[in-house]
Amino acid sequence: SSVENPHHDHHPATHDDPAADHDATAHHHAAADHDQAADDAAQHADAHGSAAHRSPEHTGRAAQDRFVGIGLSTRGIGTRGVGTRGVGTCSVGAGHLRPLGFDQLMTAAAGTSLVLGGIGSGKTTALEAVRKTLRANGTTMLARVPRAGEAPDAAIVIDDAQLLSPAELDALTELAGDPARTVVVSAEPLAHERALNALTTTLSRQHPPIQLAPMTPREIHEALVRAGVPGGQVPGLIAGTGGIPLLVYSALSALASGGDPVRAASVALSERLRRLDEHLLDTLLLCSLSPELGPDDIAAALQLPGDAAAVLMDRARASGLLSASLHPRFIDTLHRCLTRLVGAARHRETESRLLRSQIESATLSTELALKLAEHGTVDDLLAADLIHRAASAEPRQAARLYRAAARAGTAPADVH
Repeated sequence: SSVENPHHDHHPATHDDPAADHDATAHHHAAADHDQAADDAAQHADAHGSAAHRSPEHTGRAAQDRFVGIGLSTRGIGTRGVGTRGVGTCSVGAGHLRPLGFDQLMTAAAGTSLVLGGIGSGKTTALEAVRKTLRANGTTMLARVPRAGEAPDAAIVIDDAQLLSPAELDALTELAGDPARTVVVSAEPLAHERALNALTTTLSRQHPPIQLAPMTPREIHEALVRAGVPGGQVPGLIAGTGGIPLLVYSALSALASGGDPVRAASVALSERLRRLDEHLLDTLLLCSLSPELGPDDIAAALQLPGDAAAVLMDRARASGLLSASLHPRFIDTLHRCLTRLVGAARHRETESRLLRSQIESATLSTELALKLAEHGTVDDLLAADLIHRAASAEPRQAARLYRAAARAGTAPADVH
């Protein structure tokens, strides 16, 4: 049997308020079209056994029954510090998500809530839970920033607010400051976007933001039990998915239907990465080689102004895909997915520019040099650098450095 995935990164249109749904900005229409295209591609892959099975009713009753509800009532979200006006601030651990889920928290008549999380963390699922509650209460909703004087009693529920323009964010911030308005927003936790920071500060005044985290081993085990899959798969799922809910549930679907969970998670990750722009893909590619790289390194490697590189680093970190808490094998999976997406030629060119800039600035670390060589970078400068490091290394490390130098050199390396 297949497993419903309540966490796939989808932005479904709501149908409670036709005026709101059909009068959204072109930006939101484009995002919805893109998401639908990604879902169509995933469903095509599913038909060939390469990705998680997805039901058209994935946000409906079947998904709720299978996974103990959608949104923050689902155990796999991993929230911290949940709070909403009228309920008070509560620290809600995974074990309390069902009795005190997001649906229950949103029964308040008015208030503001902020949901923060990276790619595939469950932001959309959390907001669907909010919409479900508001819909049950007969509340009019807008999925975009209203025009001046429009629908003053409507609840504003906006996903991925980091994609809004500065003007839209400023308008939303003003609305969020009105205690009579219900404003619920999800966003990636960007640190250096002025307008977004102003919004998140305003939304956080009533209650702490809801921080979506990767699933814990216990949460993954319980998801396996609910899906009827043996619990011994937990270590492999953590390594293959990083605990990211979107990828965990894709892998679970594959396991439940006899498929390859690692391949399913990789397909789901690639589909999500495909939506990112070229420079962000390059930044993630380089940062997946070394956690020590910063904006100056990215600027030099990608030949970009420092300000542009700082924005890219902020976006890369906010994605949640570079967290130090993620399993090293997941970072390797991320790098492979990115390599396939950018193509072999651009992959080699980007990593070569990183190597040259690191050597020129004398900032190349041993681990990054080894990673570059072991990932296929062929450059005599890299080979010479590795040989030089091997001369003063302890025997086991020296052997690894010499092997890497042999792979990196265009001519036989002198290892004597």
